[in-house]
Amino acid sequence: MSNVTKMPPALRPRSFKEAQFVRKTYHGEPLASDTADDVLRREYWTHFRSKGIRAGEKIELLWEGRTKYAEILVLDTDEHGFGVCFIREPVELGVSMPAIPATYSIEDAGPHVGYRILRDSDKHVMDSHIEDMEDAQARLKKLNKAA
Repeated sequence: MSNVTKMPPALRPRSFKEAQFVRKTYHGEPLASDTADDVLRREYWTHFRSKGIRAGEKIELLWEGRTKYAEILVLDTDEHGFGVCFIREPVELGVSMPAIPATYSIEDAGPHVGYRILRDSDKHVMDSHIEDMEDAQARLKKLNKAA
C-alpha cells in the first residue's frame, strides 16, 4: 500500500475564465402582460433563432414598465425557438414606470404603397396601402384612441 496522498477534486486552471469569453448575455423586454409561463414556452423565442443565440447563454428580462426582473438560461435551440429555464425567477420590483405613449405619423410612400402610418420611435409600419389622406387620418385617430 502506498502512502500517496490523494488530492481533493479541483477545477482545472484552463476551465476557469471570464464568462464574456465563453457566452453572451442578452437583454429582453417582455410585455407587461407576458407571464413567466409565456417566457418558458419554446415558441416565445421563435423570432430570435437567427440571432446566433446558443445553448448556455443568458438572457436578462426586464418587463415593460420595469415591473419584474428575471434571468433565464438557454438550454437548447432548434427551428421552433429556444428551450429555456429560469436561473433567477421573476421578482416584482415594486416600481412601475408609466408606459410612454407611442406617437405616430403619416407618410406618403408613393403610388404603389399609398399612405402609411409609422410609429415614430422605430419607424415600424403600423398600417399601409391607404388610398387617401382623410382615410389615413381617420385610422391614425383610431390608433391613438387604442393607445
